[in-house]
Amino acid sequence: MSEAPRPPPQRSNLIYDFVAVFLVLGIGLFVVYYVVSPRVSAGTIWSLRFVYLVVIVIGAILTINAFGRLIKNYLLPRASPGVGSSLRLAFNVLAYVALLIVVFAYLGVDITGVLLEAGFFGIVLGLAAQTVLGNLLGALAILFARPFVVGDRISLVASQYGVVWPSYAHEMMPQAYTGRVTEINLMYTHFESDDGTPFVVANGIIVSSLIRNHSRAASRELRVRVPVPRTVAFEEYRDRAVAAVGEADHVQKASVRITLAGVDAKTYDVVARATAVGGMDEEVRSEMMRRLLLVTPPVA
Repeated sequence: MSEAPRPPPQRSNLIYDFVAVFLVLGIGLFVVYYVVSPRVSAGTIWSLRFVYLVVIVIGAILTINAFGRLIKNYLLPRASPGVGSSLRLAFNVLAYVALLIVVFAYLGVDITGVLLEAGFFGIVLGLAAQTVLGNLLGALAILFARPFVVGDRISLVASQYGVVWPSYAHEMMPQAYTGRVTEINLMYTHFESDDGTPFVVANGIIVSSLIRNHSRAASRELRVRVPVPRTVAFEEYRDRAVAAVGEADHVQKASVRITLAGVDAKTYDVVARATAVGGMDEEVRSEMMRRLLLVTPPVA
């Protein structure tokens, strides 16, 4: 049974949450400062501090819960199941630890030594877990910026990899990894390649990569390069090539262009460009090349 579509985030509810938080916090501080404070004697100053602390803690808890709902409602529809809940759990842990530190500081409890030790171990842990933290931050960047979503077919050109010179289509090409996004979690993004092979890429690598989102492109320009004997006049060949490539599937006939790309002693290279709508890139290129071979004489 297919999973039911998730409802979109309710922005109006989120706005009401934050408005309610600030109203409760503001009213509480107003009452304490203007109503309770003038009636408190110097001997009961600790009671007043306690009232202030209660108001601050209540306001902080309401704020944490509002941000938790924001994470759940805004990120969950954009990511794989479980990611929004994991982010909300991580946020709640950090937020309540910060609230506990604020409460201790307000009560005058000296936790400097504990914080220094925690900071030292945090630095050591951070240096040891740079890759993990990079992947976590990468997941947040992907979920908020949305360069792609689950179900999109994309190509990744990672900065860690260079370019290759394939025998087809005789030109320098970026080393791209193409597939359909199947899952986005806190550490990795999962893909299914065009041949059905699953693979994963670390989120930290994805955020620094060039991303081509094929699912968001209504059309794209494809090109192939072929050698032509110099015994064939370029103008004559160009007319035949334009007609041939224009008959290829998924190619817009009016967009076909044939240009010179290089000349040597026996041949000249031509590049055929065309706008394609639909179809897989390699399939369309293969069809364009097949059409060109029908009108290209062999090189002696």
